[in-house]
Amino acid sequence: MWLFTKRRKKQQPAVEPSPTIVERDNEKPEKMKPVPAYIDAAPADIQLVSVVAASLAAEYDPESRFIIKKIKQRNPEAILVSLIATGVAAGVNPNSQFIIRKIAKK
Repeated sequence: MWLFTKRRKKQQPAVEPSPTIVERDNEKPEKMKPVPAYIDAAPADIQLVSVVAASLAAEYDPESRFIIKKIKQRNPEAILVSLIATGVAAGVNPNSQFIIRKIAKK
């Protein structure tokens, strides 16, 4: 009959958790600003990029007209941060792949 009886564990006295986070009294929390993945292109590059894009698009329909609204380029700061972050993370597991979804700075 010992199979059907409840086994009772000895109850341990409740222990209050010790605080591990020290609260800051006089400091305000710092807001994080997002780092954009793309920034506006340099004015010197706008003409070259628009001519190349229009010539590639006009190859299929020479009678059409094209309007380029925005020309953006990759943010060098975002590229550098993503390379450093993936390099540090890949040190643990070299056969892994990572996707950087958001970058923010103080």
